[in-house]
Amino acid sequence: MIVAYLVARRLGCSLFWTVLGAVLPDLIDKPLGRVGETDRYHSIAHSLLSVAIAAPWTRRGRALRSLWLGWATHVGADAAGMAANGRRLDIAFLLWPIARERPYAEMPDDLVLPGTASYFASRSFALELALWGLALVSATDRSEGA
Repeated sequence: MIVAYLVARRLGCSLFWTVLGAVLPDLIDKPLGRVGETDRYHSIAHSLLSVAIAAPWTRRGRALRSLWLGWATHVGADAAGMAANGRRLDIAFLLWPIARERPYAEMPDDLVLPGTASYFASRSFALELALWGLALVSATDRSEGA
């Protein structure tokens, strides 16, 4: 959401619709993964194919353009986080349904279970902290300029 916020601020898009778009992939894929419709939490809505299919809708107005932008930043940020942590094989989710991430059974427990100590020692956590800092500075600059 922070990446979407920063990109929306930079490009002058709707903050509401951009941040909502950033949540959209998880609102779609996580329930599908929970009920067993898909094998992982990165599938249909995290696919470059889905993002590309939705791209023409961006010409239908600022709200749809902002929603799509948030969606695209979420997918890109997920891939960047995996790459930063050395999980390049797992970026295959971008090519769903052609390619998929590794099955959970092949992953170390500390990558499967959310909120584990390894996350806080990861490179992507440091990157996320930096992004939160940028967002705070950006929000502070905006409120002072108003």
